[in-house]
Amino acid sequence: LKLQFLYFIGRMKGVRPRYLSLGDGCYAEVGKVDLPEEMEVVLGEERSLSGWSVAHAYAGFQFGQFVPSLGDGRSCSLYDIEVDGTLYEVGLKGSGRTPFSRSFDGRMVMKSAVREYVASKVVRALGGCSSDTLCVWKSKDKVFRDGEGFIPCYVLMRAAPTFLRCGTLEYHVYHGRGDVAMRIVEWHAAQYPLKHDYHQELLPNWLSHTAVKLGRMVAWWMAYGVYHGALNSDNISLDGVMIDHQTCVFMDTLDNTFCPSSVDEQQMYTFGRQPDVVHGTLVRLAKLLGLPENSVGHYWHSYHYALSRFTLRRLGLRWRLPHITSEVPQHVTDIVHDFRQILQDTKAPWWLTHHRVLTGELPNGPEWRGWSRRFSLLRRELPSYDRLFPVRPPDFSQCFQMAETSDWQAIE
Repeated sequence: LKLQFLYFIGRMKGVRPRYLSLGDGCYAEVGKVDLPEEMEVVLGEERSLSGWSVAHAYAGFQFGQFVPSLGDGRSCSLYDIEVDGTLYEVGLKGSGRTPFSRSFDGRMVMKSAVREYVASKVVRALGGCSSDTLCVWKSKDKVFRDGEGFIPCYVLMRAAPTFLRCGTLEYHVYHGRGDVAMRIVEWHAAQYPLKHDYHQELLPNWLSHTAVKLGRMVAWWMAYGVYHGALNSDNISLDGVMIDHQTCVFMDTLDNTFCPSSVDEQQMYTFGRQPDVVHGTLVRLAKLLGLPENSVGHYWHSYHYALSRFTLRRLGLRWRLPHITSEVPQHVTDIVHDFRQILQDTKAPWWLTHHRVLTGELPNGPEWRGWSRRFSLLRRELPSYDRLFPVRPPDFSQCFQMAETSDWQAIE
């Protein structure tokens, strides 16, 4: 496969290009993307509806095996836009072939588009970090799928602070572009003013901050029952944002062995192993960048703190440490751990049980009595978190049926 890597191909009218600062080798040309006239509502009249687009180049560890050349096979980035002082990268998914598509057509069908749309909206609505699906539209094109024949294509527009990922740095270091990887780190670090001294130790401090964000992201998944399903390093964002929802599952019972993928024969990406998988990716990234393993040491502290905080929030309690480096009190850790252990042992409905505790209906079974007593004492210490959460996870199959009848308002 012959790939021509370019840093920037063109610019949308009236939009400041960001990619020029990252150097040669970060992106590949996709070409012009023709958007429907309805997209003026999203893009704004001052922007061209037909502009150049680029696809990210990256590598990745997929199920333990390193693949040196991957990239966006059905996605492309259009432009950057600044909202309330934050820069967002806006792109399309399912828009067609790219130089990284290999033998695939680069298109999405209805179920893929609906799953991406619903999952990203649910994660964001519940307070998680995720890319946002701005809109979905049905294309006039059709593609062939086994067992379904020729079916309509769908295209979605999405936005995130950036779609750079761990695999982006792995790609450039592996291909001898260490200078490009360093420019990416410098640019990315400049987007997030930190408390560390970047003039002295840019790389380790940046990686430590990235580890904190990823620890918080995974803790949110574990607290809210989100199973990613494809935690390859090319799917792990440098921003601690969920950017791929194609295999996402919202679990209704806590099962750490949950792994429905037929591709994952070794059960590497079970629900319970998600924190370890992301930590392993960070450790490999540290070694690639010539840093010691303890450069990502803040990951586990960030994870355990965020897991306790998010779990208590779902149970109706507002709690946080006075400082990010403070130790989580043992009685808080025990309550969170025991709650999750009982959930798994009893196979109690996850979302409904959280809802009942939040509304004051403590479980009263024999396995819950000791925990309920300790939680009641903790409730007297902490202020309440007054927000109701859904009593059940979203039903993708129901959303698929709505999409088949073009009832997108009901999905929303």
